[in-house]
Amino acid sequence: MITRRAFVRDGTAALVGLGVVPSFAGVARRTRPGMLVVVLQSGGADALNMVVPFRDPDYYCRRPTIAIPPPGRGRDVAIDLDGTFAFHPRMAPLMPWYRAGRLAVVHACGLPDGPSTHLEAGEYLHTGVRHGNARTDGWLARWLSQPDPTRLATVRALSASRGVPRCLDGAAAATTVIGWQVESADLPRELPERTGYPATSFGHAMRSVARLVRGRQGFEAAVVESGGWDTHTHQGGATGALADRLDDLAHGIAAFLEDLGDRAAEVTLVTLSEFGRSISENRYGGTDHGRGGVVLAVGERVAGGVVHGRWPGLAPAKPGDGGLAVTTDVRSILAHLPASHLTPTDRRRLFPDCPESDSARAVFPGVRGSPPGRCEA
Repeated sequence: MITRRAFVRDGTAALVGLGVVPSFAGVARRTRPGMLVVVLQSGGADALNMVVPFRDPDYYCRRPTIAIPPPGRGRDVAIDLDGTFAFHPRMAPLMPWYRAGRLAVVHACGLPDGPSTHLEAGEYLHTGVRHGNARTDGWLARWLSQPDPTRLATVRALSASRGVPRCLDGAAAATTVIGWQVESADLPRELPERTGYPATSFGHAMRSVARLVRGRQGFEAAVVESGGWDTHTHQGGATGALADRLDDLAHGIAAFLEDLGDRAAEVTLVTLSEFGRSISENRYGGTDHGRGGVVLAVGERVAGGVVHGRWPGLAPAKPGDGGLAVTTDVRSILAHLPASHLTPTDRRRLFPDCPESDSARAVFPGVRGSPPGRCEA
């Protein structure tokens, strides 16, 4: 365990373990707002029950026991977003942010020709390059490593996960802190303890990051892990294992945003998963590894209140293709995050082989001045 003095002095140090996050008193304040929070849905989140394509008839044909009932009267029905897509009922806490135009959905979003194994798909997502490429640093590390005179915070990145996330590998100039709780003595005493967070690891992690923001601690990016999304068996529909995960995710994010108050304007939050699930349910009442997924983006500069992307339909393109087709490269979304809210950056440096995306320009219209667009079903 390094001392607090050494920690503040050495911006390249990493404090690893599930202990307390040390104080950042004395860390230079940012010259302008802008913090990024990345929520990792580890395991492969099921996009089709998270954001339900209730107008697509193949959805109900291929998921006879786990499909979410379409919007309408009654309990445990999907929550209509735009007449074509709907939130899972457990995602209700996020609806105020969607209706306010601050939360955007990108459907059929993922890695083109991405592998279906957790290890290889995770490597691809975190590095931004295909498995086996010589590049070893993470996409977020590449952004943090770019020289920028406006970055004055000693603490560049925080991690609330089971280890240093792969996307931060290679960030020599970044300070990474891994921990689930913030030591109360290290924060301003006038900060009250906020309620509404789930009593889970994810809820505790989001509360910790929020307290750092509210306490005006300097950091540029935080990575928070949410696990348990690998639902091969007994996934459930409106209730069950996946519903519980979505409840944890939605309540954790909503409590985080509400906790920040006016300071939420300084934060851009994005959710990511290494891949989606199969279109059809399997014989065990679950779903297998698929392709396309869903990305949620929240922030002041996000074109929210819209489901972005091009809908490919659920009829399989070829026999044995069990996943939602990818129509938006998730890397194009990530490439716009720093430029849209934080620091101008060279998109080609972050993702050398990723083409520009209409969906990315629509989600972050301030980057190129493009108008927002809707998901074409």
